[in-house]
Amino acid sequence: MASELFYQAIQKVPGLKGSRYQDKGKDLYYKMGAPFGAYKGNLQQNSWLLNGIRKNNYYSASQPWNPQPAAPPAAAIDPRAGIADATLNKVEPIKNFQDVMPRETWYGVFDEWTRNFANEYVLPEWQEQTYNPAMEDMTRGLGNLNQQMGVSGAWRSGTAQDSLRRAAEESIKEEGLLRQQYQSDIAKLRDQIKTSWALPTYEDQMRGFSGSPLTGMNLGNAGGDTGINAQQMVQNLSSQYGVTNTNKLGELISGLGDWDPTQTPDATTYDWRVPQGNMSLLEQYR
Repeated sequence: MASELFYQAIQKVPGLKGSRYQDKGKDLYYKMGAPFGAYKGNLQQNSWLLNGIRKNNYYSASQPWNPQPAAPPAAAIDPRAGIADATLNKVEPIKNFQDVMPRETWYGVFDEWTRNFANEYVLPEWQEQTYNPAMEDMTRGLGNLNQQMGVSGAWRSGTAQDSLRRAAEESIKEEGLLRQQYQSDIAKLRDQIKTSWALPTYEDQMRGFSGSPLTGMNLGNAGGDTGINAQQMVQNLSSQYGVTNTNKLGELISGLGDWDPTQTPDATTYDWRVPQGNMSLLEQYR
């Protein structure tokens, strides 16, 4: 801008009359107060105009001689707005069922039931029929192998010691696989309860809640319109896990119907781990 000449600068100033730079200079000169008398377009007047243009940024469109756009008219105020606002402020929005009863809280109750069922029915039978016999067989097999090595004197051999150690490590690995399989079966049971029971009842209660306030709601006869039959669930689980006391299992299942979803259940840390047997009998041979 410092090298810009007067005739170039004056053409960029908006809002001036005339097409020639002399006419625009004259118009701007009088608008700025004409301090040097009548405009003659001499060096003194034009230099003063050029300095004023640079100093005051008369390139801007927002100059006093440029008409400014009128402010938009204010929006009309509806006299009914105050009444409507006061009324709407008293209206309570409909609560979302997921806010009243979070899905994970609902599932937590069924997790508690599944854990109780597993500990009371599934775990004792698994320990008696599968885990304990396998541990006894592995311990007995390692003991017999060690005894045979002692009788024959082979235990003095490094090769024999390596064989006994490998046999012990295989037994420990097999024990871990037994517990892993049990946990996998319980995880499948947990998913079965969640998919076949917890989710349908949750959706059933959500549909009921959407049409009426939440007042004293509980599961009642578990299932409602979901088509879930509690007695059929007893039969399925008792058959799958060999439960003989179906009456007691029925009481455990019916207990779900006594839970009030308006009350948040106590937080419980669900321990799904499998109790481990005495590993010292196996590890002594490693």
